[in-house]
Amino acid sequence: MSEKTAELLERLKAQVATLTTEDRWKRYLAMQSTFHTYSFRNVMLILMQRPDASRVAGFHAWKDLGRSVKKGEKGIGILAPMAIKQAPTKDAPEPETKLRFRLVYVFDVSQTEGEPLAAPPSTHLTGHEDTASAVWDHLAAFATSKGIPVELTDDLPLGVNGSYNLTTRCIRVTASRPAIHRAKTLAHELGHALLHADASNSHERPIMEVEAESVAYVVLQHFGLDTGDYSFGYVAVWSQEKDLAAVLMASGTRIASATKALIDFKVEDDDADAPSLAEAA
Repeated sequence: MSEKTAELLERLKAQVATLTTEDRWKRYLAMQSTFHTYSFRNVMLILMQRPDASRVAGFHAWKDLGRSVKKGEKGIGILAPMAIKQAPTKDAPEPETKLRFRLVYVFDVSQTEGEPLAAPPSTHLTGHEDTASAVWDHLAAFATSKGIPVELTDDLPLGVNGSYNLTTRCIRVTASRPAIHRAKTLAHELGHALLHADASNSHERPIMEVEAESVAYVVLQHFGLDTGDYSFGYVAVWSQEKDLAAVLMASGTRIASATKALIDFKVEDDDADAPSLAEAA
């Protein structure tokens, strides 16, 4: 590991520890929503070095888009994986491939100039109700693809918004809640289904709830619905952990993986009649 990479990882560890406050965790989740295809570690590195970043790419990638990095701009260091093939040895006669990371630099669009960028396809709809309904349909289609039944009901205990049954894998959501709350609850319960269905991946209840609510917040914000006023009360449980930085690193990776699966889901051809966010947009 190079000295610069080691230094960056030390700074990352210190930055992760700052997520113990509600505001810091909110900033991270907002960044994760913007860069949902990036690993937790790299989202943290982008947030640490350039909190206002909105779209990043490498020097040559920007050139391919007709833009150039402005003179004097400092790159944002992230870690890129690379496969290293180990030569056979007496103890290991078969060639072995190991994953290593190297430091590379990307630049935010604000650090470049040149050809205007084509606007990305919008996944945001106008109006809370329409947007929330489209998000619900998107998430319900994901649940169907995974064999997870979803039921709208008013039979849940008073004050309960939803539930996920580990045995039946059924998600139940309180039907009388507003559309945005139903969509958030479905995302939350799908977070449980993706992260906690396997007993080996289960943690203490407070951590599981923070992970699931963080997934819900990131997914809905990605599609233009801000549930922060409801979601961030959960974050206080982090202060109860002994090795907080280690727990955050582990959960951050898991949250990023679950949100990517939910956001990037595409309806298969067999379900072509199902509503989609893209069609609604």
